[in-house]
Amino acid sequence: MTRPGGRGADGRAGGQADRRASVVARLHQPSSARPPVRSSAAGGALATALLAVAIAAAGPGVAAAQRPVERVVIERRSVFDSAEAAQEWWRRLVNGTHFITKTRVIRREVLLRPGQPFDSARAAESARNLRGLGIFRRALVDTLTGDSGVIVRVRTDDGFAHRARVEFGSVGAQTTYNLGYTNVNFLGWDGLVSLNYRRNPDRAIWSGTWSQPRLVLDRVGFRVNWQDRSDGRVLSANVSQPFFAYQSRSAAGVSALDFDGDVLRFRDGNPAASSVLRRRYALVSGEVALALRATPREFVRVGLVGQWRRDDFVPAAAVPALFPRSVTGALGGYVSWSRARFAVQYNVESSFREEDLDLSTSARLGVWAAPAAFGYARDGAGVDVRLRHGVALPGGAVIAGVNANGLVDAAGLDSGRVRAFATAILKPFGRAHTLVLHAQGGLIRNPLPGDEFDLGLGFGPRAFPLHAFTGDRLYFLTGEYRYLVAEDLYGLVGLGGALFVDHGGAWWSDGPGARQGTNAGLGLRVGPSRLTTGTLGRIDLSYRFRNDRLPGGFVVSVGQGFAF
Repeated sequence: MTRPGGRGADGRAGGQADRRASVVARLHQPSSARPPVRSSAAGGALATALLAVAIAAAGPGVAAAQRPVERVVIERRSVFDSAEAAQEWWRRLVNGTHFITKTRVIRREVLLRPGQPFDSARAAESARNLRGLGIFRRALVDTLTGDSGVIVRVRTDDGFAHRARVEFGSVGAQTTYNLGYTNVNFLGWDGLVSLNYRRNPDRAIWSGTWSQPRLVLDRVGFRVNWQDRSDGRVLSANVSQPFFAYQSRSAAGVSALDFDGDVLRFRDGNPAASSVLRRRYALVSGEVALALRATPREFVRVGLVGQWRRDDFVPAAAVPALFPRSVTGALGGYVSWSRARFAVQYNVESSFREEDLDLSTSARLGVWAAPAAFGYARDGAGVDVRLRHGVALPGGAVIAGVNANGLVDAAGLDSGRVRAFATAILKPFGRAHTLVLHAQGGLIRNPLPGDEFDLGLGFGPRAFPLHAFTGDRLYFLTGEYRYLVAEDLYGLVGLGGALFVDHGGAWWSDGPGARQGTNAGLGLRVGPSRLTTGTLGRIDLSYRFRNDRLPGGFVVSVGQGFAF
């Protein structure tokens, strides 16, 4: 999970912990703090029982008001705990080559402090913060009863941070692969370093990344990325202090990107590019934001954003000595609101680990000023709307949302994009069974080259090759049923099978009509259970139904995660 703008709280585990702390706190007070009892033994027992029932009914608010946090205890575990490591020499070797996460990294994500009232929402959010770092296999926050308050116990199980990256994707004869090394918890400080080589039918790319959250004063983080492409280069950098939690009060950031390379455009499923353009693109943007309301369960935030942008295209076959230079600027603001609601699931995208499903209700409205004085052809304004809502179901959840943005000027809608989705995640027969249903659709007006919808090679109908469906219109439907036979086979991998069906496509509104494809099949699911992230890999045998470009037949495809 990402953590761009704060995390919410209202989890079931935190509520149970709070209720337990409430009951335990009242029934285990020092005798000097209890009121004198002047009844018989039977009457005292009855009163105690009635008091326990009343306390349980009162719920977590009572504990939060009366039981402070006495102390926070952090228990760190390596990739294999001591009992597991004692069984096999290679497990001890794995632990020996792994830097266990520093206590300071864990402590700064915990939102509970000694002396403050215990709050189950903050406890649940602390656990989500830890899982959201992407460096743990498991992170738990629970409570014990202390002499003068609640003892918060935080337990983390590290994932193996070193990763020799060997990723392979294929649809028939078309392949893509990624080779390299990544460390997602560098020296135990939650940093990321990586060096990779990626090859696909379009280009070859060398890339490197360094990222260190909270490097300065435990608040300000940095990220730098470079790409050396066979047809260009990309450099990007970011310095930011994000909203770390729902109750965070402020955030700020500055980012920059520079791109000089080819952009390929495809039409109607033709594997050869219909045009190749050279693009020079630069963007510098900044943002500051404040929370008008910030509680563990809800926030209201306002922000001010601005950007400077240069974006030019020429045909790649005839790059001029003097490249054109078009510069624009924009300034705007936004207001966002979210009410937290989360659920913990197992074995959805990975195996043998907890996964946080964000069921929060949220909305964001942004408005940009884009006047002619800032380089635009006419005075205009940009609008950005984002809506999202989740609903918990018995054994699952449904999440839906829509994002829409556009630029409006005196001539009407200059450009814009709308995309909507809905995803159902169901556990009909326990944690080993997962049924995922997904639908999405979208449309674009006047997309820039490279910004059009593009389905194929594992994203969209999985039996179709790269760029099989491109355009400014899109819809995609998919369903997948997974059964995980083993969550942690030999302490290393999860193993299971799947049945699936995909249908959808993308096309140009000025083309001959809708282009779509359908496939169905079965597959194998394999995923590491001891790495920091354990997205299940998939090997699928699909039957591809014939469409206007490709014949029907069986296709083997290899990829990761779901096809959306």
